[in-house]
Order: sequence, then C-alpha cells, then structure tokens
Amino acid sequence: MNKALYVVLVVMMFWMACKTSRSTVADCPKMKKLDTSELVELTQKSQMEFTWFNAKAKVDYDDGKMTQGVTANIRMQRDSVIWVSITAIMGYEAARVRITPTHFELLNNLDNTYTKEPLSKIKNYIPVEADLRLLQDLIVGNYLWNTEGKLKHKTDNCLYVLTADNTSIQNTFSIEPERYTIARMETKETAKNQTVSLVATDYILSEGYWFPNMRNIVFTGKNTVKVDMKYGKVKWNEPTTFPFNPDKYDEE
Repeated sequence: MNKALYVVLVVMMFWMACKTSRSTVADCPKMKKLDTSELVELTQKSQMEFTWFNAKAKVDYDDGKMTQGVTANIRMQRDSVIWVSITAIMGYEAARVRITPTHFELLNNLDNTYTKEPLSKIKNYIPVEADLRLLQDLIVGNYLWNTEGKLKHKTDNCLYVLTADNTSIQNTFSIEPERYTIARMETKETAKNQTVSLVATDYILSEGYWFPNMRNIVFTGKNTVKVDMKYGKVKWNEPTTFPFNPDKYDEE
C-alpha cells in the first residue's frame, strides 16, 4: 500500500486542526468564574449528538515532500461506521475507507489493493487510544471525553484552558467562553515525541449545534504532516449507505 496515502487518510480522518485567530485581550468577552466541573458540564452540553452524518470537504495535504489536494466525502452512522471516499483531480476516486468498531479498511484505487487492519493499530500513527466513537467525535469537533488524568483549568488569551495529564500523555483543550465549543486540542505523547494540535474555526450553527467548518492539522513526530480541511455540504440525521466491496482488489 502507498504509505503516504495511508498516513494522509489516517491523519486527515482523525485530527482536523491547527491554526486560528484570536481577538485581543481588550476584545475578550466577560468570562464566567467557573470551577472545573462546571466548565466540563457546559462543554458537554455543547457536544453534537447525531445518528447519521454526511459531509463533503476539500482537503490539502503537505508532508514536506509531497503536496496533494483531494475532495473527501464523509459518511457516518453513530457507533457503527465511518466511511470516506477520497476523490482526486478530474473526479477520479483514489481510495475508499471504512472504519468499524474493530477494523480500519482501505480500498486503494491507485494500486488496486485492499488493506484491513485492527483499529488498535491507529495508535501507531496518532498518540491516542482510538475507538470508533472517539474518532467520530473528532470528525464533528466534539471534545475527547475519554481522556485520562485529573482535570484542571485556567483562563488564557480569551479562552478556558482545560488540561489532563496521565504522565505518558498530556491533553490540553482550549474552550470558547461563549459557546463552550472547542477552539484547540493538543495531545502530546512524550515517550514517542509525538504531538498533534487541533484547532477548529469558522463555526456555523447547524441543526442547533455549532459546527467548525474550517480545520487544519499539524502532526509532529518523526516527520511533520499538515492537513488543511474546509467543509462544504454538511447533513445531519439523514440515513445513508456505505458501499464497500473489496472482492475485486488484491489483499495486502
């Protein structure tokens, strides 16, 4: 399988962020004095609840050696499946991905191969224990509630900053003070010297929830990978299908 394609699919799917602008201190909204449990509760209330999700996004990838622009069609059924079709220039489908609670599957049309791996192997590419629900939360911009470690918070640059440290992994979450939506997430795994920074911008009100329309990525480990993502059409709770047929592909 083309390694660069695999990495862009993994990183693009699960970490969508990196850069945002903030207002000056003088323009900050008045921030409520909250204890950590109150902040967590308010942020939980802003989370998007859905059964079905269907979206289209423009994705630009840069790993320092290769740049690539594609279109991603993303479909999900909550707690069941994530499905992605990657379309390259001239409308050619380069790859199709299916993620279930147990496996990550890839149909690679560039070399006509099919790859199936346990979902647990995602840990080789991003510093987080990834289950399907967590990955779906990342796609829609929800907070990662299964983080370990004692939570604490402070205020900084017009944001609430919530942190959790379980010694091996440090998580930092920057939260908007008015909507209580995620502005930035950062996860560091010190043992592997890996960092993923997530920032979501251009929030729009969609189906009663604030959805971040603009995403970017900076994934830093042995190499640095950047992904810019801009959502176009987003649909909620409309049943959809997940066509995926590996029979005609060579299995790796």
